[in-house]
Amino acid sequence: MEKQKIKLSLFDNKLTVWIPNTYHEMEQNKIKQIYPYDKKPQIILEDTTISRFCTFSLLENQVLLEKHIESAINSIEKVVASLRPTSIIKKSELLKVENRLCGWFSFETFGEEKICNFVYIFSVSGLMMLGTTGCYKKDEIGRGEFLEMINTIEIEKRRN
Repeated sequence: MEKQKIKLSLFDNKLTVWIPNTYHEMEQNKIKQIYPYDKKPQIILEDTTISRFCTFSLLENQVLLEKHIESAINSIEKVVASLRPTSIIKKSELLKVENRLCGWFSFETFGEEKICNFVYIFSVSGLMMLGTTGCYKKDEIGRGEFLEMINTIEIEKRRN
């Protein structure tokens, strides 16, 4: 049975995305455990039925023009590689979504089970939208949901 999807409108309608209706805001106690620092993603959602998560942050101080997406995602990939040297990183890629570029890459982390993490960026109103998703590596459906999700992202057209 296919999951129902809901359309989320984020950042004052600057971005919309379709996600499975099983995703909900992560509980504050869990957020504090996972993100113990002051700066954390602005929107943190999870599907507790199967241990999946996704985040969205519109970085107000990070200008990102579409022509810089490739270099920006390559830089983020290098930062993750230096911070998590034991991770297995899949080389970053560019994806065309709604005639706009999205940069993304994935990396695996190790714990009790391998986790597959995805990092993706878009330019939204000239700013960087940074997102992450993750699921267990053995969760093939969850890994597929990532590409389905980013392919549904719509960015508000800039008004001149």
